[in-house]
Amino acid sequence: MAAPRQLRLSFDSRLENVALAGRALHGIAHEVGLSVAACDGLELCVVEAVTNSIVHAYGGAPEHEVRLHVTVSDEVLEVQVIDRGTPMAPGRLERAEPAVLQKPALLAESGRGLLLMRQLMDGLEYTTDASGNTLKMTLRLGPKLTAPA
Repeated sequence: MAAPRQLRLSFDSRLENVALAGRALHGIAHEVGLSVAACDGLELCVVEAVTNSIVHAYGGAPEHEVRLHVTVSDEVLEVQVIDRGTPMAPGRLERAEPAVLQKPALLAESGRGLLLMRQLMDGLEYTTDASGNTLKMTLRLGPKLTAPA
């Protein structure tokens, strides 16, 4: 088993940086062999998570740090989105939204990010402590295909 590979990105809390963060993760996902659909799904989740950090944790204010910590092992791609802004309300991530799933029209124009993340990622955790807020998203990696000898 190879040692996990890690990458850390840090950027200013400006909405124009959101697409760059998403594209960076799309490229990483492609590099580790995920399907186009999985790469697109991961990009969407990162865009949603980073947007939430900027808009909700930092109130849209620039000049705050948003960090992405990416770890790739043989089994999992893990992305942590970290900020030091206002934390998410307790229990928000765990709250089930069955009515929304049954009637998508009940959703406002915004507010779909967590729902998408729960559907597209294999794991989703949120923690907050003295060092900041961390949203951890995990995606299982399938078995590596090797070329026949």
